[in-house]
Amino acid sequence: MIYWVILVASFVATNRAVADSAKSQQQVSSVCQFILEPPDSPAHLAVIKRVTETIKHLQFRYIDGREGFTLTHPTSDSQNDARPMRTVQVRSMPNDFGTAVQKEIWKSHGRRFELLNVGLKNLEPYSIRVNRYVLGHLIAHPDDNLTVLFDSKRMRLADYILSYRWPTHEAVMRSYHEAKPYLNENDFRILKDLNEASTNNDVITLLDHDPTTENSSISNRVLLTIQISYFGTRSFFRPSVDDLLKNETPNSHENDLLPFEYRIPVELRAKFREAFYSKFPARHTCEMLRYASFDSTLPQDVRDRFLLYAFQKVVDRKVKYIVAGADPATARLYRRYGFQIFSKLPTSQNKEPEYIIYLSVNSPQFLKMMNRLRQNAQHVDATTKGIDRGMRDI
Repeated sequence: MIYWVILVASFVATNRAVADSAKSQQQVSSVCQFILEPPDSPAHLAVIKRVTETIKHLQFRYIDGREGFTLTHPTSDSQNDARPMRTVQVRSMPNDFGTAVQKEIWKSHGRRFELLNVGLKNLEPYSIRVNRYVLGHLIAHPDDNLTVLFDSKRMRLADYILSYRWPTHEAVMRSYHEAKPYLNENDFRILKDLNEASTNNDVITLLDHDPTTENSSISNRVLLTIQISYFGTRSFFRPSVDDLLKNETPNSHENDLLPFEYRIPVELRAKFREAFYSKFPARHTCEMLRYASFDSTLPQDVRDRFLLYAFQKVVDRKVKYIVAGADPATARLYRRYGFQIFSKLPTSQNKEPEYIIYLSVNSPQFLKMMNRLRQNAQHVDATTKGIDRGMRDI
């Protein structure tokens, strides 16, 4: 609550004042009233509805170089020229990016590796603050246009993440083409669209750090990768006030899906979801997917350290359940980590039956598995360093 009051006060103070001071005071009052109203009160929901309608009609445009964006009303140029254009630069805070600007350098069996998390969920704290500035604008100044400028730290981090994120995706898709020739063009389009529609994921990637390969294509240096997707469609790369409102509006997540759900035929999806979410609370469940290995000679202690890092990330995100899709062979593999079968997955994409398997993060099996991985990985020498010279000051 205090954070919201400070944020709105800062927003009002740092943006150009409206000529009519009485009108400005009324707008500030409406923001404060929104903050103080109970989330399920008619007044609060009325503001949410009004803001939601406004968002639908605003035009979003990136500024050249994606240094920020504008939100403008869809009127004629002359009408828009007459509207005040408010501008805010959202500066990054010390804790916005955390370990996102670090990578680990590993040494094992005479080889060197580098580990990064190139998921766009790393941008979430900064994106949330951008969304709140925009929401404050829409409540206080709904008739004005808005320009939001990112700071240089956010821009550099986003560029760096994307430089690894898509080459990693391409490497996984190549392996799918080889291992799953029965997938058609539409299947691969869905796999790509899932990553473009939502950035609510961590993508843990291990690369070869051999100096002779360091300057080669990133997709050719990928050794291991796994994606951890969280419930709720989000766009941290392109900030959206819709994301913020989803936490304010009842039943707003009803159309959100975990990645595996897109593979269920539409006519069977509702029944499966009812059974699934009666056991797994949506906001505390993640899906592990796209676990791919590109080097059969990788030492086992390196693989164990990689999985330890991935499972620890789930713990850090305060998730309670991990689910994954698995064919019979993969299900047996996952069983060694404590996963159990929940249900058969109603999909025809695989030649063999596929199952949804799960693991409770608070279970004795999970804790036992983490201790085993920790013990197996203890001989991997790891050091943490800044991503590169350009990122050190973030």
